[in-house]
Amino acid sequence: MPGTRWLDGFLRCQQSLPAGRRIPLFIGSEEEGSFASFRRWHARWKPEALVTLYGHERKWLEAMDVAVPREMGLAYVIRPPGSVCAGIDDRYGEIGAAAVELAASKIAFNQFGVPDHPKLLLIEGKWIDGKTAPRRGRAAPLRL
Repeated sequence: MPGTRWLDGFLRCQQSLPAGRRIPLFIGSEEEGSFASFRRWHARWKPEALVTLYGHERKWLEAMDVAVPREMGLAYVIRPPGSVCAGIDDRYGEIGAAAVELAASKIAFNQFGVPDHPKLLLIEGKWIDGKTAPRRGRAAPLRL
């Protein structure tokens, strides 16, 4: 399932909040026809901001006449390239360049097949400010 690593971190942090401050996750998609469920979730919890994996909720917020970012901030875990939205740039160009560099080094050292000790190469994502969320540092502090 794509995007589960961020979910693990979110759930761990959420558990540090008092029970009355926790908003349950909304999990749904356009393909599943989840708009009605999203509308009910939004009406019940009235979140100040939404962190979304791919961003289909933005269409739903527009359909509900929720003004982003005036009424609600919106950020993407996987920010589409060239987007004006706030979120994380996965830096796919850097990932591709690192993959080519790693493959070239394997070829240069005559290493083929699955390695006995695979390496994990990570490229850090980069936060990009956008029109859908207040700039970092301007948000009100979280009160626990």
